[in-house]
Amino acid sequence: MIDSIKSHALLEFPKESCGFILKNRGYLPLVNISTDPENYFKIKTSDYLSNLNNVLAVVHSHTKGTPVSSFDISSCNNTFLPWIIFIMPSNIEVIYPEKYKGEIIVL
Repeated sequence: MIDSIKSHALLEFPKESCGFILKNRGYLPLVNISTDPENYFKIKTSDYLSNLNNVLAVVHSHTKGTPVSSFDISSCNNTFLPWIIFIMPSNIEVIYPEKYKGEIIVL
């Protein structure tokens, strides 16, 4: 799974990559539709809705090596899902929404 996340991020560079970790532990790469994809990611609503019952976590990359931001934390809380952030070139951070009672992500 980690290799798939990193490969997708490298393929999309310099844009931020995004995707989902599915309940079967597979990684589903998605298209970043942000109007500023080198600094932000945005997932199509239809991609989210079509996978809603199978999503375990949201994934995206930080291509400039920036740490987890307050915007990431706020957005994670709004989705009620864990977020996995690949901070290029080599760090992976997992953040959880407040009061999260779901499954802990083991990479």
